[in-house]
Amino acid sequence: MTSDKGTPVIYMVHAHFPSHPAAEKGLSAIREAASLHQLKMMDAALLLHDEDGKTHVRDLQDVTGKTGALVGAIAGGLIGMLAGPIGAVAGAAAGAVTGGVSASMFEFGMPRETLEKIARETANGRGAVIVLVEDTWLHEVRHVLEPLADSVHSTRFEE
Repeated sequence: MTSDKGTPVIYMVHAHFPSHPAAEKGLSAIREAASLHQLKMMDAALLLHDEDGKTHVRDLQDVTGKTGALVGAIAGGLIGMLAGPIGAVAGAAAGAVTGGVSASMFEFGMPRETLEKIARETANGRGAVIVLVEDTWLHEVRHVLEPLADSVHSTRFEE
C-alpha cells in the first residue's frame, strides 16, 4: 500500500509488557526476526517505566549531535567542492554546525512526543516496545509481539 504521495504507508506498533524483562524479551524477538530477514523495521524503541514513575527510553535509531555533525560536514564539503577548495572547507564547516544542531534538536527516529504519550499509557513497573514499520511488514511485527505482550496496538504513523 502507498500513500497519496506514492510513499509506503508507515505504521507504529506498540506492545505493552507486564515487566521490564518481558519488554526486553519482546525487543530481542523483534531484533532477531529482523536479523533473520523475517521482517524489516524502520526504527524501534524500548520504553521502561520504573516503579517510582521514571521513564527510560532507548530509541535504537537516535542520531547523536556528533554523528549529525559528521554527516553535515561530509555533505557540506561535497556541496562546497562545487565552489573550489575554499568552498569545500566553508561548506564542511557550515554543514558540521547545521548537522550537529539538527541532530540534537530533531530525532531521526521516533518523535519524543510520541514516546512520551506511550509512556503515559504504560503503568509503573511495566514496559513497552514501539516499532515503526512499512505496512508490508505490519503482520510480521504483530506476529512476533502478540504471543509475548499483554496488548499490541498499531496505528498509521504520521510524521
